[in-house]
Amino acid sequence: MIRPTRTIFTTTVIGCLLIAVFAAMAIHWVPSGPAAAHDQLISSTPTASEELDASPDEVTLEYSAEVMTMGAELRLTDSAGKQYSVDEAKFEGTRVVAGISEDLPDAAYSLAWRVVSSDGHPISGVVPFTVGDAPKASAEDTSAESSAPSQSAQPASEGADNAPSFPSWVRPVLVAVIGMGLAFGIFAFVTRTRKQRHND
Repeated sequence: MIRPTRTIFTTTVIGCLLIAVFAAMAIHWVPSGPAAAHDQLISSTPTASEELDASPDEVTLEYSAEVMTMGAELRLTDSAGKQYSVDEAKFEGTRVVAGISEDLPDAAYSLAWRVVSSDGHPISGVVPFTVGDAPKASAEDTSAESSAPSQSAQPASEGADNAPSFPSWVRPVLVAVIGMGLAFGIFAFVTRTRKQRHND
């Protein structure tokens, strides 16, 4: 006949091991951090597909958070693929500003940008606009002709933004649960074994 204490002990050990196993499986499926943490371009000057009467003096890109002050690239090209000079980018809070020192002739343009998000991931995109009497620019028309690091008008990280997001504390908690479950199971097993030997 199985003693009740032994049954309780066995059930407890098995329960702890199952908790550890399920926690380990959960860690495999939980991302290590928020998947939608990348910054995004929320506005620009000129705006996307804006039709300007005259050449702009500068371009401004505003993001959802302060991007890193390194690795920023701005490239301005027209519909024929000619590149125009853009001053070095300046960081003003959540905005990235760069002057245009030369007058842009009437044409369709694409401002291709690439910056490093505050979470360390690079993001990029294209802002199309036109100057003067020129056919209206669009992201689809200009992205393929641009020599920018990205060929999309959307941030390069957009695909990751659709993934489920989990708080950053979930993974450490699951690790702690695994450790506690294994430790308790081993401790209970060793204690029970020693007690049996002592009784024998």
